[in-house]
Amino acid sequence: MKLNKYLMMAFAVFASLALFACGDDTPTGGLDDINGGDDNGNGEEVESVYYGLTVDVDGDTFTFVVDMTDLEDFDPEEYSVFAAGEFGEIEWAEPGTAEELELTHMEDAEDFPASSGVEVPAGEMEYKFFSDFIAEGWDGGEWEAGANRVVDVVAGESNMDEWGDEPEE
Repeated sequence: MKLNKYLMMAFAVFASLALFACGDDTPTGGLDDINGGDDNGNGEEVESVYYGLTVDVDGDTFTFVVDMTDLEDFDPEEYSVFAAGEFGEIEWAEPGTAEELELTHMEDAEDFPASSGVEVPAGEMEYKFFSDFIAEGWDGGEWEAGANRVVDVVAGESNMDEWGDEPEE
């Protein structure tokens, strides 16, 4: 009887260690945790695709970053990404018409582009991303109509979004 008890305890310890070893190592932190490649679910490495737009805020900068990695067949050599929103003097300019609001392709999520020269006030602002991969101008949005993205712009900080991750209204 004692042998069965010890075998059961050994099995329980072994099973616990096996489950722990198979745990999910998916990053949950900030920008530092998402640089590099990604697994496409088939065990194949997929190169991460990031775009950024740096704006001026109260004598410092704020950077918008969008992760385009999951947008199937998107080629950063062929397509552009734009922002539209409450961007100061060029508020809600049609995507593709204000070159200052074209995002820069980045090697990794912390390789922030130089400032676009666009000045925005600190505080809450609304915006959306667009790409000519989808369509030109307003038709190239991440989603049709719906809610805008909202961010609290703070000088010296950045914000990471995933393409197509529509906020709830």
